[in-house]
Amino acid sequence: MTWTKAPGAIRQYRVYQVGASTRTFLGATGNDAYFVPSIIRNSGQSVTLEVQSVSEAFVTSATAARATLAPA
Repeated sequence: MTWTKAPGAIRQYRVYQVGASTRTFLGATGNDAYFVPSIIRNSGQSVTLEVQSVSEAFVTSATAARATLAPA
């Protein structure tokens, strides 16, 4: 997954898998891309990934990027 870097000093970007009632932390990076090696999903289920930026002062943003993967 890739996204456009946020303006200003960013400590990291956090990547989450979001479900109907869940939000699972997948990892963090200081770059504008993150490789997710495996996403577990049921047949016919789409998956949504979200990115949140974190400033040097550890203030988190609203969702900075969102991607939905088509059903398997």
